[in-house]
Amino acid sequence: MNRTFHQAKGISGEIQPPASVSALLKATLLSLFAKGETTIENTPKCGAAEELFSFVQRSFGAITRQGGSCIVQGSGGFSDPSLPAAIENIPSAETLELIAPLFFRKGVRISGNASSITGRFRNALKKLSASGFSFEFKEQDNAFQLEIIPSSPESLECAIDHPDETMKTICLFAAMAAASGQNRIIETTPLPGETEAIAQKFGAIITVQKQGASYEESEQEHEQDHGNELERRIRRIQKQKAAESDEKSMRIITVREQPVLTAAHFTLTGGAVCAAPFLLAATLCGHSTVTVKGISSGCAPFIHVLRRMGGRLQTEKHKDSDRFDCQVSSAPLAGRRFSGELMAGIGELFPFVCVAAAYATGQTIIRDADFLRQGPMDLFTGTLKNLRTMGVKTGEIEDGIVIEGAREYDGAEFDACGHPAIAMAFSVAAIKNQGESTLVNAEAVDQYWPDFYFQFENLVRNVE
Repeated sequence: MNRTFHQAKGISGEIQPPASVSALLKATLLSLFAKGETTIENTPKCGAAEELFSFVQRSFGAITRQGGSCIVQGSGGFSDPSLPAAIENIPSAETLELIAPLFFRKGVRISGNASSITGRFRNALKKLSASGFSFEFKEQDNAFQLEIIPSSPESLECAIDHPDETMKTICLFAAMAAASGQNRIIETTPLPGETEAIAQKFGAIITVQKQGASYEESEQEHEQDHGNELERRIRRIQKQKAAESDEKSMRIITVREQPVLTAAHFTLTGGAVCAAPFLLAATLCGHSTVTVKGISSGCAPFIHVLRRMGGRLQTEKHKDSDRFDCQVSSAPLAGRRFSGELMAGIGELFPFVCVAAAYATGQTIIRDADFLRQGPMDLFTGTLKNLRTMGVKTGEIEDGIVIEGAREYDGAEFDACGHPAIAMAFSVAAIKNQGESTLVNAEAVDQYWPDFYFQFENLVRNVE
């Protein structure tokens, strides 16, 4: 399906994006191993969610739908005999990556199409094997078979050398399910804490220790009153000293042996990928003001990026909740350098950062982004392809990209490349550029938000 866009003179209004598919996947899979019934409210109505629910019902027979909620009946433990001995036709690479490590205590045979096996998952299996987990993996023609062998390594220590949230989640799930004693996962670049927070709701015994400064600290400062010039100067000196020191920012996640998970209750919040196009469009398109409501903390890194580039975004946290609202107004942007922990938090929001950089004054340098090539889709290459189609001056570097910003571009033909984030990010570029633009394979958004184009165009004011 192709979609045609015309230049907009602005966007305005309020929008509440649907919940995070990533959070839904993690909560649903963990609930299968918990004791009792887990209720998940505000589930997204999209292709990815429907595929997940169908898989759970087919393989576990443990899910009930009630309006916008689902109830999952847990098995009661990672070695419960009611768990399936074999699983077939897993709906996505992401589901395969997260369900497999949860069976290391009981064991399971998983088979399916070899296209579900990503480079990231192969690397994760090697890392788990080196840590003492056992499995047998076979590929023939277009099919694979993965035999998870019951194994329980003691005092696991696993280092995540690259900023990959999915790799961290795979190792964390394996440690929760099967490792004995006290286990550590060391993130050399601190990653978002969504997985840990979800697991802790099920009673998982997880503690997190952070070393070194992080972008989150500067983001908290942004919310404070900066009226005192002396305090601002002191903070700048402190940041400069921290940057010059040898102390490297890192996170250490400690996971204790988990006898059983307990059922939990979740109300999912607005997903970062679905919130990002509205934050970006309101920033780039003149005379815009948009309020995005009920956003999850997963969007905080992107908000931080836009603020560092000069964006005008004000956030307000909901009481007794991790949700927040964000009001954003149009503003000129300036190029910046982004790397490390911040890029680890950006993850699949990478296309939105690149589109913002395309319109910023000066040069934007993005480092530590090579992990985005390793997922089910090459998010890095797809984004770069569309930037060049638009006429953006770009240059690839070893682990990232350099983008030379400009104020105006003509319309172009973009390709969603099968990824919702690319489709949404270049929908924003399409309404910013002069003339007419076309988005090819626009149906990619259906995986996260089938109603996206209707909601997006409802807020757009076209140039007359």
